[in-house]
Amino acid sequence: MISPEQLLSQISKPLPDWFDEIYQQPSEHTVDVAGCDIHYLAWGQRSQPGILFVHGRMSHARCWGFIAPFLAQRYRCVAIDLSGMGVSGHRERYTYANRVQELNAVAEASGLFENKSGPFLVTHSYGAVVGVKAMLEAACPFAGLVACDPSITHPEQWDEQTPRVDGPNLQRPHRTFATLAEGVARFKLAPEQISFEPSLEEYIAVHSLREVAGGWQWKFDPYVYSDKEEGHNDWWIDHTREFVAVEAPKAIIYGGKSAFVDARTAAGVATATQQYVPTVEIPFAHHHLMVDQPVALVTAIEAMMRELSQCSAEEAGA
Repeated sequence: MISPEQLLSQISKPLPDWFDEIYQQPSEHTVDVAGCDIHYLAWGQRSQPGILFVHGRMSHARCWGFIAPFLAQRYRCVAIDLSGMGVSGHRERYTYANRVQELNAVAEASGLFENKSGPFLVTHSYGAVVGVKAMLEAACPFAGLVACDPSITHPEQWDEQTPRVDGPNLQRPHRTFATLAEGVARFKLAPEQISFEPSLEEYIAVHSLREVAGGWQWKFDPYVYSDKEEGHNDWWIDHTREFVAVEAPKAIIYGGKSAFVDARTAAGVATATQQYVPTVEIPFAHHHLMVDQPVALVTAIEAMMRELSQCSAEEAGA
């Protein structure tokens, strides 16, 4: 099996100047959650304040592989492969309850709950759906949620949203590519966008494929975009309302060129919420913030966590 180090050598485009300076291979771990092996990556010391990174649909933990190392000097950084994605195991059916279990189990196993301040959830895209479900748990152990370009809608649109009649329902096996390079050439971000750092898109691409007999296939289970995935045709309908309902500290980071979030939507959702919700726009970034403006994203994540922690401390002292 090809190693992560060997995969790095397969990236054909020049990586950013800062990449070699900050990059470090994480430790890799697996924990059983409801009969499924859940894989995660970890950087930093267990004694540090914690961050649990949650990727988007059909993505994987290594989409944070060049974001987490920036923060690992100050935080215990952990990135999960949700079931059916990355190198985690597959399930007969994917439920929100199982996904929340996965977040809690990985946070427990990786030591994120050992720091008294509690870890933050930092999510991207569909990862915010899972993060919100976790934050709504009665005994939620997470300190707060930083949602990076979540699929939220303006309050004026809520009553207009309806399920897809014929939504995505893949339910077909992956094709096999003869070589890794062939698979990488077929890789596309969803939604498609022009990446300001194409080498980082390629980094995500090489880690999206696994070696199999006869070639290479995508890592994600095709059934995560079918009726075996809870809410596959209607997850967005209640998502923004649920985000608003989260009473714990939360923030929104979005791309100035995002296909999902704009300034009006972010402001509308923040206004609809009972407590203060800081929002920040990353100029020139599309939906996949980490491959457009990775350094700005790191700065925004840390700034949002700091602001939310300060707000929590002020409320506790009031």
